[in-house]
Amino acid sequence: AHHAQLHPVPDGLPDDRAVLVDALARAVHSVDRARVASGARVLVVGAGAVGLFTVLALRAFTDAGPVAVVARHPRQARLAARFGADAVFDPAGAVAGVRRAARALRVTPVSGGSFLLGGVDVAVDAAGSGEALATALRTTRAGGRIVVAGTPSGRVDLTPLWARGLELVGAARTTADPGAADVLARAWALAGSAPLDGLVVGGYALTRWRDALAHALGAGRLGVVRVAFDPAAPS
Repeated sequence: AHHAQLHPVPDGLPDDRAVLVDALARAVHSVDRARVASGARVLVVGAGAVGLFTVLALRAFTDAGPVAVVARHPRQARLAARFGADAVFDPAGAVAGVRRAARALRVTPVSGGSFLLGGVDVAVDAAGSGEALATALRTTRAGGRIVVAGTPSGRVDLTPLWARGLELVGAARTTADPGAADVLARAWALAGSAPLDGLVVGGYALTRWRDALAHALGAGRLGVVRVAFDPAAPS
């Protein structure tokens, strides 16, 4: 790793919190990119580590209004509520849930998928899938902002982006970004103060990398946020 990518862990911060700081920093940066106005309605699509920590960062660093989360699995839904979400929807019910919460109208055009007239002010795609971005595009009000925080994958119909004048911004965090030091400082602060106990499991020896990766691939279904290695663990 380049030396610019290495950061000392603050004294007294346990390893099982320090290992979460990269995801926390990505979430803080995503919230900065979202530019959430006071009282704004926000939707976070995806409830993995970055999605859940985006809820934490919204509550810690903005005056956002109602925050809703799209989560696939029951423990993700419970963690989203614990971190400050006002509502949690499953992917199939996300558009209908936002429609009810925002008192929006659902419109089905002649071509393309349905979308809302009204909706959230800001959406964060924290899943990085075509399905997640499509949900964000369909549920954000005209003129609203969508932040792509997950690594993009899959194809998506961008017609709502054009037709409704949406803003689409990326949120890949690097140490060269303006304000990177401040983002990292706030991420360390969250790592020390947020209710993060029990989110990290594993402690796998490096030689058990196959087991660790298999565990990580099923993390959402198993209710796990982060699977970690422990270089000091016996093989």
